[in-house]
Amino acid sequence: MVILWPVLGYLDFIVLRFLRLANASVVIHDPTPLVRAVGYGAWARAFARVLGRGSAITHSQIAREEVVAHLGESRTRLIHHPILSIDGRVSAEREPRVVRVLGQYKPSRNVEALESIAADDRISGHSFEIVGRGWPLVRGWKVTPEFVAEQELDHLISDSAAIVIPYTRFYQSGIAVRAIELGRPVVGPRRSSLAALFGVDAICLVDEDWGKGIANALSITEEQLSTVRVNYTALVDSTTRRYFETEN
Repeated sequence: MVILWPVLGYLDFIVLRFLRLANASVVIHDPTPLVRAVGYGAWARAFARVLGRGSAITHSQIAREEVVAHLGESRTRLIHHPILSIDGRVSAEREPRVVRVLGQYKPSRNVEALESIAADDRISGHSFEIVGRGWPLVRGWKVTPEFVAEQELDHLISDSAAIVIPYTRFYQSGIAVRAIELGRPVVGPRRSSLAALFGVDAICLVDEDWGKGIANALSITEEQLSTVRVNYTALVDSTTRRYFETEN
């Protein structure tokens, strides 16, 4: 049994104890939540470690390291964020001028990085759009602060030249994985879960120069993106097999 979205965070491991489900697993998406959430404080983690049952699944090495500190090595498993088949979903052409950010605003969003992108002369021929709930105005970007439905999300990704993941801290990105499913390049911080998706030395990952990351991403070919998808799919398959071998 795998609990995909724990209602009470680490306290779900206490629930497993009372249900006598010692072999169940709970997916911990954000060990330290990016938004306010129940069941992730110091007391919840302590109770889960001492009294809880079952194992935790994380979708990135960065998340795993935090959960190991909370629950211990023996109760922490890594399955990289799943990726789907792209058959029939990929748009034939990239819109050559639109760079997008998709998803709701959180305090860990790097607005300063976005403003530096919009002001960068190296990519001045492009337009910049943000679509997602709760965003403030961002200088140089067209902001549409509204919820994006699944079908519209695929359309917005497919019609983008590149997708930006502008976080200062995050554990995995479903938007980045969706972009690779749809054959679109992604720009984001190098020291993040994106390193597993693209490789730590990928030219689209950023240390400080976000404009350079965008310019590099725009040069990535469809064939190179296909290779990224194949390699990452193999990584997901490998960590999934390892999980089932460990649990069984």
